[in-house]
Amino acid sequence: MPVKVRIPTPLMKLTNNQAEVSADGGTIADMFDDLENQFAGIKERIC
Repeated sequence: MPVKVRIPTPLMKLTNNQAEVSADGGTIADMFDDLENQFAGIKERIC
């Protein structure tokens, strides 16, 4: 089930200036992997 993820202002440059994005995954780790697939480089800035 997709969840909405709020992106802090300093990271919005990685999400094409989107303040909120959707991510999917059965676990939080899966959700981070999905975010990384959508927005390269975001995972290393969060984790």
